[in-house]
Amino acid sequence: MKKKIFYLDMDGVIADFDKAIDNHIFKIGQSGNLPVYETRSAKVHAICQANDQIFHDLPVIEGAIEATKKTI
Repeated sequence: MKKKIFYLDMDGVIADFDKAIDNHIFKIGQSGNLPVYETRSAKVHAICQANDQIFHDLPVIEGAIEATKKTI
């Protein structure tokens, strides 16, 4: 039997990356409302480099796991 491949975009679908980034921005004393894309992008890049485990502990979006199980 041929295996099925299931591609799933985690960021914003299952995992709440923005919430994790906002939590880190708050912890370093920055405003969570970074209006300029380049400014926020630079902060996100710095946070990800400083926290290499950030993708291991992303908060799960409510209902995402159950919906994924139904899809598979």
